[in-house]
Order: sequence, then C-alpha cells, then structure tokens
Amino acid sequence: MDFKNGKVTIVGAGEIGSAAAYGMLIRKSASDIVLANRNAEKARVKAFDMSHCIPHIDGVSIKGGGLEESEDSQVLVLTVGVLPKKDGNRTDVLARNVKIYEELVPYLAELSPNAVMV
Repeated sequence: MDFKNGKVTIVGAGEIGSAAAYGMLIRKSASDIVLANRNAEKARVKAFDMSHCIPHIDGVSIKGGGLEESEDSQVLVLTVGVLPKKDGNRTDVLARNVKIYEELVPYLAELSPNAVMV
C-alpha cells in the first residue's frame, strides 16, 4: 500500500496521538493527515497549530475534528485510552480501555471499511 498519496487518521488527540500526527506531518507519511478525537475542538486546535509547519512542507495537509473525519482513511492509528492514576498500572484501567475499543473499533470500521488499524 502506498500511504504517501492517501489518508491516515490518528484517533486520539492526547500526547501520543499529537506526537504521531506531528511525526507523520514532518515526514510526509501521507498526503492527508487527520487528527480525530471525541472532543473535536481539541483535535482541531492541535491540528491547526501543526498546520503552521505546512508552508515548509509540500504535498501534505493536516486537519482535526471529530471521529467522523476519519471516513475513507487508508490507515487508522488508534492512540485512545484511559491512563492509570499516579502510581497505578495499565491493568488498573484495562477493563475501561477494552470497553472504549469495543465501541470505537466497529464505528471506525464502518467509516473506513478498507482501512488498516494500528
């Protein structure tokens, strides 16, 4: 698959999702990069900030918004999840994260049925 001329959506506009989007932007990993989040405004603001790099990077665009912005993506990078509390561990939040993914994955698959999910 050639993603350089396609759409990659990073789902989750937290620290990891934002870092992934920025890395893909500066490496020109795809022609269209979307930062999607259940809080659409958070994703829009972060993508807007990153868009200031675009005058120096040809052939790539970035935008942010709600999960519906992921429609027709070739690749979906899932970075969502509940973080453990201080001094906690990931098993403390495993059940909550499983529930998030059980709801999220079918919805994203409906929007982008041919996408590869990472």
